[in-house]
Amino acid sequence: MKIDYEMLRAGWWIKVSPLAKINPETWICSIYKKGKVSWITEECKDFSNPEKAYMWARQYVRKQMGDTPIQGWEDKYDGWEGDLINQL
Repeated sequence: MKIDYEMLRAGWWIKVSPLAKINPETWICSIYKKGKVSWITEECKDFSNPEKAYMWARQYVRKQMGDTPIQGWEDKYDGWEGDLINQL
């Protein structure tokens, strides 16, 4: 798992987990924000594969942190056979 320490220091955490479904395979992505006492779920969304889930979450957090989102990452994405995260 790749950890983005800048996001973590800013109080963000991304979690991608498989759901207990066989067909179609589904992955759930949760985005958490550090609160005063505990972590708070900001967003949750289902995806067909884990890499696209993680990229969606990174885009969401980058936007919340005021960073420029990566333009066109959805267009470059054609499955998770490659290593899209490290190509951007």
